[in-house]
This record gives sequence, structure tokens and C-alpha cells, in this order.
Amino acid sequence: MAAITTLLRLPPHPPPPPFPPISVSPPHLKPTTLPFRCSARVHDKDRAPRLLKAAVTGVTELLRLFSPSPNPNRTYLKLPWRPLISIGGTTLYELNDNFKIVRHVESWDVSALEAIGQIFTTGSRKDDK
Repeated sequence: MAAITTLLRLPPHPPPPPFPPISVSPPHLKPTTLPFRCSARVHDKDRAPRLLKAAVTGVTELLRLFSPSPNPNRTYLKLPWRPLISIGGTTLYELNDNFKIVRHVESWDVSALEAIGQIFTTGSRKDDK
């Protein structure tokens, strides 16, 4: 008995049709077609779709606008890397041959206790916006 084998070659699958653009039809406006769609394709795996970015940005701004303001009686810690402390004095930097700082010496015109006292302030900060 002989078996007849037929190889059936099918043409490659055609690519799927592109997604139609999103249509927005508010009752008081004519239908509008938006220039983007919410889909992630292989070529843009690392990026979020533009529609998603726009939605997240909008929600974030709404939350920021409608969130209550901080308590004005709160005590703030002024962190050392922000130049908010008003103390006179001198700073000496010693550099090596590669112009890297090898020694840093500060001298202040106030006592250490006074300087630490300036770190804390009560009420709202006028310099933060």
C-alpha cells in the first residue's frame, strides 16, 4: 500500500488590520477621531501608549489640584543640602593635585546650639512653591 502525501502550502497570514482610531462623540460636539490609540506593539515595548500617558498626567494633575494643602502649623526639617540656614562664617576647601577636595573646614559666627536651632522652623515655608 502506498501512501500519498500532499503538502499543502498556504500563503503567509496577512497582517491583522490596524486598529481603528478611537472615536469620541460628546453629545454637544461632532464626532472626532483622535490621532492615537491605546495599544503596545512590539516596536514600542519600552514606551507607554500616548493615550495612557495623557490619562495618567490628567489624573495626577487633578489629584494635585484637589488635594488639601498641608497644615500651616507643621514643623519642617530644613535638610542640610538646601541653603536655608542664615549663618555667617567661612569655608575652607583643600584640593589635591587632581583638584579633588581632600579637606573641608567650616567655621561659623554662631554657636553650634544656635545653628541647630535654625534647622527647625514653625509655620509654612514661604520659599517652597
